[in-house]
Parts: sequence; structure tokens; C-alpha cells
Amino acid sequence: MVGGSESHETAAEIEASPPSYEDICPRPMPGTYLLPAQPGLAISGKSYRENEQRLSMSFGFCPDPSNVSLNQDWVAILMVKCHNVPRLMREGFHWDAANVIREEAYVDQDFTFARFRQDRKCWAGTRHYFLKDLQQPPRWIATIEVFALNQTTLFQFKLNKLSRETTKWATANNQSGHQIYHWHRGFPDSWFNVVYDDMPMEGWWPWPKRNQAI
Repeated sequence: MVGGSESHETAAEIEASPPSYEDICPRPMPGTYLLPAQPGLAISGKSYRENEQRLSMSFGFCPDPSNVSLNQDWVAILMVKCHNVPRLMREGFHWDAANVIREEAYVDQDFTFARFRQDRKCWAGTRHYFLKDLQQPPRWIATIEVFALNQTTLFQFKLNKLSRETTKWATANNQSGHQIYHWHRGFPDSWFNVVYDDMPMEGWWPWPKRNQAI
């Protein structure tokens, strides 16, 4: 009986224990990439721009997301076209190196989506990445724009710098363009999900997470 009680307590403790870090954070981007089995063409994001889905989700990243000024070496914005955001809320929004369309990447000085720096310094350039869902049919397609203060940072940038720890904000809209989700680090009173309230969401959604305190 004693052994059975100990076994029961151990199982209860395991069940009540919080999830591991790997369970609640996005999969990290590896530092190196394997070449795709079927490389595409260098078409500078044509697949993303010609996709007719609405831009519905955006995620912001920077080295120190607690810094309100954004006076930092780089800022990255992940913009996702998706016609069914609630589905990605239920199933989780996941991506890693396998989703990157490497041949479509390029650099330029397009700062259309760049965030304003309070120190008024100019960004040196923009690096564009493109990603797609590997599920068939694809549920989403996305671009990542990285704005860097100097060219060395821009040219040597690695996507493994993007993580839950460097996420600064996340937003989502419905197909009518109305906002349905908002999260901004450091401002918990402004967080909301009007579709699923506090339902835990997996992958790159920064909130809500299981056993996550505000």
C-alpha cells in the first residue's frame, strides 16, 4: 500500500509540474541550413507579394524587447498572410528553418514597415526573408523584414536571433481588418484575444501560454 501511495503521489507531482521550456517556446532556428531538396528561383519574394491572402498577423522582435525606444542594433518584423487566424490560434503557429524560402531573400533600403527610432538614427538597410507553411494546402505565407543600424549586422544576421525572449509585440486581425489579438511586452493591461480569451496557444504566439502568469 505504501508503494502504491508513493507511486500515486509521484504521478500527481509529474502531472502538476509546469511544462518544460521546450514545450512552451518556439523551436529555435538552427545556425546553419540544409539546402532544400527542390531549390526555387531567386524571385525576390514574388510568391509572397502575389499571394492574395490578407496580411493578418505581425510579430515584432529586437535584442532588448524591454527597451521602449527601439534604439537598438536591429528590429525584425514577421508579417503573415493568412485567411484563417483562429485556426492558427487553435493549432498553433509554428515555423523554423524548413519554412524559409532561401532563394527569394534579398536586401535593399525599403523602410516602409520600419519602426521609428527615438534617437533619429537611420537604418542602414533592410534584409527580406520569405517563409511558407509546409502543410498542404498551405495555411499561411510570410515575410520577415530585418532593419539594421549597420551593414555588418544586416549581412551577418541569423534568424536564430528571433525567439520568444526577443519578441516585443504580436497582433492579429480578422478578414475584415478588425483587430482580434494584441500582445505587447510590458503592458499586460492591453493584452487581449477576443476570439479565444485566455486559451493557451502554441508556437510563436507569445501569450497565453500554459501556466504563464501575467
